Amino acid sequence: AARRLGFPLGNVEVVVPPWLASTAMQYRLAYAQATRRQAYVESRWAAQPAQLVELALKRAIRTGEAGAGGACRLRVELDEFAQVFDGEAVSRGVVEARAVLLAPRTDQIIASRSFSLARPAPSADALGGVSALRGGVQDLGSELFGWLDALDREGAARTGGSLRSRCGA
Repeated sequence: AARRLGFPLGNVEVVVPPWLASTAMQYRLAYAQATRRQAYVESRWAAQPAQLVELALKRAIRTGEAGAGGACRLRVELDEFAQVFDGEAVSRGVVEARAVLLAPRTDQIIASRSFSLARPAPSADALGGVSALRGGVQDLGSELFGWLDALDREGAARTGGSLRSRCGA
């Protein structure tokens, strides 16, 4: 269920590097060639990872009502979205991202944070990778919400000005 932030968030955008800009389901064999990306031959995502993650994050974090000055934007740079095999029969879904909260109408950075999440896969195949990565994206949504909510509360406690005032409410 989506949770609402205490300040307006106008948009959530997910951007990816070129190696994640396809529908290929990627994996790594950490026990053999940790730096080499491979793709499942017969398994594909329904859309590119950026689109899937963006949709999931928008469902997890409700945007608030913006005032006349617009609303803050959240840009998530997805660095890793792959199944990593630590052994022939042991794998995990890895999601790594950097989140940047941007001021309304500008690219001024209000705050940023890196996230690295891993979920064990229930099986050592594409289906197990999908399950683990889906859980990793859910975890990312929860951690993003917690981070943004904490930023809002800390700003209100420290300076008396929450993100609600900075983000155009």
